[in-house]
Amino acid sequence: MFFKKSQYFQWLSLKNLTYRVLNDSIVKDSQGLKREVGL
Repeated sequence: MFFKKSQYFQWLSLKNLTYRVLNDSIVKDSQGLKREVGL
């Protein structure tokens, strides 16, 4: 299993970005839920 370092870093940053976006939306969802429940 071997591929160019640049490809690996591209993949890593893409994975990081996807994780951040997912995490951000989860945080926003939970905040919205709390507001609706009134906590």
